[in-house]
Amino acid sequence: MRGSKVRRHYLRGWLLSAAAALMLSACGQAPDTRSGNGVKPAPSADAVVPIAPTDFVIAPCAGVAEEAKCAIIAAGGKRVLIGAPAGIGEGMIVGDVTSPDSVILLSLQARAVEGLDELRNHRWTSGQRAALVIAGAQGVDSLVAGLNAAYVTSDALAYVSGDREGGFDSVPIVAKVVGAGEPAFDTGDLVIDTYAGGPGTLALLVTYNDKTALLSDCAATPADIQSWPSADVYIGCVGRADHVSDRQVDFPPQLRIYVD
Repeated sequence: MRGSKVRRHYLRGWLLSAAAALMLSACGQAPDTRSGNGVKPAPSADAVVPIAPTDFVIAPCAGVAEEAKCAIIAAGGKRVLIGAPAGIGEGMIVGDVTSPDSVILLSLQARAVEGLDELRNHRWTSGQRAALVIAGAQGVDSLVAGLNAAYVTSDALAYVSGDREGGFDSVPIVAKVVGAGEPAFDTGDLVIDTYAGGPGTLALLVTYNDKTALLSDCAATPADIQSWPSADVYIGCVGRADHVSDRQVDFPPQLRIYVD
């Protein structure tokens, strides 16, 4: 019930924002949603403002509860989803990201992975045959294998009935086990390195065009925090990693954060 209320609130805000944008456009004015500190005013307003391929943005996830540990990294034309909480499947439909290039799990706790089946089934039903990589700490391989196995019969029945675009022999998601010090995602220009973020948890250093953002979900020990490098923006627990960056935002972000 709570998830339904969150989604209704999000969709209502999105529709109102879209209507406001159309009214401004009709008057010859484009909506200016960038504030002086480089942060967009609200996720609902963001939905009508495209992210340019050259932008480096950390954005909230659509369709999930406000406190859900989830974010979207957008840079170099790529989209990397951080976390997979419940409701993320609908976020793939109504949000800025319709198909992420990869998913990175900061932890394997239930609250961080409850939407993995939504991501998996969205990938398969939309006809995308390339597997979506789910990167995470040790154990993510068992999680992904179990999820794929759980849907074998369902996939077969759906494919035979003809209401799915994905091929029966496609594998919607595959696992990538990463540990501290290993890259979770690397396209050359967009690189996401991992650091210890607490027991069974990762922290991420995101680098794009020599700009950096550090993400954590607040499970880190003091020793973990001291091992983190400095970054232009820290998105985690404000006040716990003062040596990392002067610009700090709580995780999950509630607004778009432009790293520039």
